[in-house]
Amino acid sequence: MTNTFSVITAIALLAGAVPASATTYNATKMFQDTVNPGPVWSYLDGSGNILSEPSQVGTGKKVVIEWLNGENYPDSSVIARNETGNPNQNYLTWPGKMLLMDGQSVGGIVRFTTPTAGSYTIKGSFTWINNTCVGEHPVGVAVNGVSVWSGTISTYGAPSKFHLTQALAAGDTVDFSNGYSGDPDCLGTGLIANLEGP
Repeated sequence: MTNTFSVITAIALLAGAVPASATTYNATKMFQDTVNPGPVWSYLDGSGNILSEPSQVGTGKKVVIEWLNGENYPDSSVIARNETGNPNQNYLTWPGKMLLMDGQSVGGIVRFTTPTAGSYTIKGSFTWINNTCVGEHPVGVAVNGVSVWSGTISTYGAPSKFHLTQALAAGDTVDFSNGYSGDPDCLGTGLIANLEGP
């Protein structure tokens, strides 16, 4: 009887100790279309300035939603999500799946602000999705402004993947950045970014 009780008690204690399932933060699915900065995701130019002008291309459910810095080419910075189901302007090739980062000469940043302290898995990819250009430009992931991953994309359609684990405090920032390397016409970049944490 004692052994049976001990086993049952141990199982109950273990069951109670199982942690809650992780929370997933997906940059594309959680795209902020009316408020910037949002509670978790925000959109900035390469200098760290908030993109303050929302825009919409199309009507109904078939739209491209954009955040802009209000500057003219080649100093414009654009971060958008394509919801049309079709490619748009050559560089936005994966509709409904990719968050576009098109920084022109100033680059672009998609920022995650940590809501709860803990260990986070950070994974995803950058993909050059402008099929009219030849060249390369830098991309990276930074925590509180310090680089934790960097790469260069130079081949159309070939993703540069990242998979990291970071201990983050509440309020820490994770920046996914699209850099500039000389040609403002060739910065169209698709971003997949997922974080899992407490």
